[in-house]
Amino acid sequence: RTLLLIVTRAQNNTTKMTTLAHQGLVVDVSVPESRMNRYWEVYASHDAQRAGFMPVNALADALIELEYKVAPTKTPTDLLQDFNISTSKGIEFTEFVRVCEELLAATQPSEDSDSLEAFVAMGGRADKSGKVDVETVAKTLAGFGLRVDVFQEWVKAVDKQRTGEIDFPTFCRLFCETA
Repeated sequence: RTLLLIVTRAQNNTTKMTTLAHQGLVVDVSVPESRMNRYWEVYASHDAQRAGFMPVNALADALIELEYKVAPTKTPTDLLQDFNISTSKGIEFTEFVRVCEELLAATQPSEDSDSLEAFVAMGGRADKSGKVDVETVAKTLAGFGLRVDVFQEWVKAVDKQRTGEIDFPTFCRLFCETA
């Protein structure tokens, strides 16, 4: 399979990466330039032979280097299956970017109407501004029989300045990171 990688810069400072294959495969991903550069830096550090492939067994290390969470029990084969990659020779850069973007999308805060409604019910504003008190969130979680200790550990990790309040994006991450 022969691939051609085309990288262009858009006006909004994103890098447009298009991969074309003779078999008609077209992958089109828009990634901010700074993120694309970071992906390339990590990928290249794991492609020591400069063969155009990152070794399969380096995927977990590369993802961890990018601060994605990878279960320690995941084998390289598990990761390939999780991301529908079928290769034995290595992972191409475009596949690596796809995996990273899928992981990023999976950890993005859910900003659906239910999350906003809950945020407002706990003291936030409908325009997504303001903050909610962590004690109010903890009491609400306890009222639903959920583990408050897990929430309190999470708060310690995200509320570095110990304000005791969280904004809407942080509130939404609660549902992604502690689930």
